[in-house]
Amino acid sequence: MFRKSLAAAIIMTSVLTACGGGGGGDDNSAVNGEQVNLTCTQSGNTTNCTSQQAGGNSAPSSPRAGSGGAAAPSPAPSSGDSGSGDSGSGDSGSDGGATPGSTPPSPPSDNSGSPTPAPGTPPATTPLAASVRAAPADGATLSGTVRLDIQGSAIGNAELLPADGYAPLLGRFTVSGDKTTAFFNFNTGALPNGVLLARISAFDQSAGTGGTTEIVAMAPRRWTLANSPAPAVTEIPPASLMPQVHISNLALPYVDPAPLATMMQMEDAAYEAMLQNEWARVEGEMLRYIPAHVVLFPPTPIGFSGPWYSCLDNHTRAACREAMNNMIGLMRGKQS
Repeated sequence: MFRKSLAAAIIMTSVLTACGGGGGGDDNSAVNGEQVNLTCTQSGNTTNCTSQQAGGNSAPSSPRAGSGGAAAPSPAPSSGDSGSGDSGSGDSGSDGGATPGSTPPSPPSDNSGSPTPAPGTPPATTPLAASVRAAPADGATLSGTVRLDIQGSAIGNAELLPADGYAPLLGRFTVSGDKTTAFFNFNTGALPNGVLLARISAFDQSAGTGGTTEIVAMAPRRWTLANSPAPAVTEIPPASLMPQVHISNLALPYVDPAPLATMMQMEDAAYEAMLQNEWARVEGEMLRYIPAHVVLFPPTPIGFSGPWYSCLDNHTRAACREAMNNMIGLMRGKQS
């Protein structure tokens, strides 16, 4: 009897060892003194066995790890299940996503220290700004070529202009590539001697472009132009630009003397009646030759300037005939 029991124990131990070692097959054991048949199957590293008593009742046994008979861990929850309810994520992810319960990764930084503009946001535009950097002071006396400089931002064009208005244009500045500076070499000899009123204006667009914004970089300044010898003059600048033009009678620009010659052909009575009754027309004609803002400077002879201004002031026939006769001779001399 002892030998039979010992043999049965040896057989059962051998079968259990074979089943726990990872191979499939039948494992027979005794439960409560009854014969137990074990059937084992292998799935990956896990061995699952079922036991059946001799009477035919069967019960699943716990799965065991195929590495030595230890119990295998419970299966991990399937995708979409946290094990304690639906997590809503649907996937724990093996593609680099965050593990549930962990802090999500920070977005990449551009290390610039400034916020990244939203896609589609237009770049900020630089506003027009301009101020004078180099220019003669108000009241200065100028001769030769004078450099004018301005500085700022978004400068598309800059011009030297009369104190009011935009004509005549005295000069256009050269603007730097980055639009932060501009300069102009102003040749004062291009104008007659006298008093000049001028400003510098900057624009955000290049010359000839409509819809520009203007900034006065230099408010109007009063400069006295004094070049020697006096520049040759082909046209008297308007009073809005030069409230005083200093010139000699010999330097006066040419103006057709025909209207004065027509007046001089009139009889004395008709001529004097014209001076009395049509003075506005007569004065208008005379101011074409020497505008009111022109001051005659030496070497203008008194014999020329005296009768001229006497006619304008007193409207006498003798003074006016002499003044007109002098001007006709001067202008005809410029024709030859």
